Amino acid sequence: MATLIKGIKSVYEGIVNLIYPNSCPFEIAHECSMKNYCSPHGWNDKVCNFCFNEFVDLDLMPRLDKNGISIYSVAEYKNEPKTIIQKFKWSLPALALPIAELIKYKINNSVLEHQKFDCIVAVPGLLSEDRAWISSLLLAEELSELLNIELSEPLEKLEETNVHLLDKSGRKEMTKKAYALKENINLLQKEEQKILLIDDLIASGNTISTCIDLLLALNPNNKIIAITFATVSPSHKYTK
Repeated sequence: MATLIKGIKSVYEGIVNLIYPNSCPFEIAHECSMKNYCSPHGWNDKVCNFCFNEFVDLDLMPRLDKNGISIYSVAEYKNEPKTIIQKFKWSLPALALPIAELIKYKINNSVLEHQKFDCIVAVPGLLSEDRAWISSLLLAEELSELLNIELSEPLEKLEETNVHLLDKSGRKEMTKKAYALKENINLLQKEEQKILLIDDLIASGNTISTCIDLLLALNPNNKIIAITFATVSPSHKYTK
């Protein structure tokens, strides 16, 4: 009887989904030809097959910074992930939640599964006339809620970094000067902590490495793992 009821329910849900198809959470960022064929994959029962195959069903991509700190990325900065990041940064802050849900899924289904973090820290940014939100902070706020981990903000950005006309060493130097520890850091933030550092995108790695340096300056015993939604391949140049 239970099997029969389950079968009827499955058929009913299939008919409902056919008449009223789910929308992929990333649909607002792209025009996906597969958006009417959504399937449950254990992460989000509304993600379409296209997005799942494009970047959800991939292993986290690791790299190491100069301190040997692991930096993981969900997707490469191209095709759909590139479009999603561009829309998230400049026009669609609502993408913070589905991106955060995807990062949570990746954490829970990867080498990071058993990691226990004391706090989440966002790579800081600056508001401006053409930027009404800081994408990395929105992402960290959503992840803080989803993972039930405290959000800490010990870092600040002092100035914009217009590094495009500089050489490699010049870019590093400008980035290093643009970020700092906040002056009003409380004692709790100075204790040894396991930190999950969050950014939406890693390109050269200068920004996230500078933030890692600052968190280690706060306490050399801090354990840091960084994760971003997308990474720019070394063979490609970052373009907005």
